[in-house]
Amino acid sequence: MWYAVGAFLSPFVTMLLMGAGMNWKTILRLLAVLTVLIVLSYATMDYRKIEKEEKKETGEEHSQAAAPKEKFWFLKNTGFLLAVGALFFYMGLENSVNGWFVTYLKSTGFMSASLATVMVSVTWIMIMIGRIVIANVSKRVPPAKILAVISTLQFASVLILVLANNTAMAVAALVLLGLGMAGAFPTTTAFTGDLMGNSPLGMSVFTGIGSLGGILTPQVIGVLADKLGFQAAILFLVLDAFLLALFGAGALRYATNQKIQVERP
Repeated sequence: MWYAVGAFLSPFVTMLLMGAGMNWKTILRLLAVLTVLIVLSYATMDYRKIEKEEKKETGEEHSQAAAPKEKFWFLKNTGFLLAVGALFFYMGLENSVNGWFVTYLKSTGFMSASLATVMVSVTWIMIMIGRIVIANVSKRVPPAKILAVISTLQFASVLILVLANNTAMAVAALVLLGLGMAGAFPTTTAFTGDLMGNSPLGMSVFTGIGSLGGILTPQVIGVLADKLGFQAAILFLVLDAFLLALFGAGALRYATNQKIQVERP
């Protein structure tokens, strides 16, 4: 939630700082200082309460008899692989929206630079609203169903955005995209956690592979933009969104076949 607030406010803060006479180098130095402060915050934080809760949960788990599993057993679990794939392509889409969409919207010719910057913030407003809605919906609807719906919505939104030939169509697509992106990460995490029993190693692999998508996809788009032009490169994002929808649908089918995540106990 607070991540979305920061993503929404940061373009406006940047514009205000640049309007006040700051150049981009000064703003980057400010970001570097804030990054150091975040590291110091984590380094000096009191983790004793968290550690007590973890020990309590560990004690409860050990009290229950459980058959030993292989260290990387989750890599053989189809549901886990589908969830990792969905997260990989979602993170690629999210980071590309943050990194490339202002450039893309300006290149369309029907949207000004200032409006394009504002529209990314509008997308994050919709993400905040969507997360509040999904938090309530998730009490009644299992993660697999939500994941399938929002993955499909993201694909449809990106496709509409690429085909848009006027401002109204692009704005509608970005609003829908924000709603689709709203619950992608927490929903995918919830689906995976239910499958794995919140295995620390499994969740580390899950988030690690997902993060790779956020790193690689914007880089691929940049390389393609240099070689083929930006309009052609953005089609790679359509492919990314399509694969996200495919993995989301696969997760729902897996859950249905395994009779998990579909009906709440």
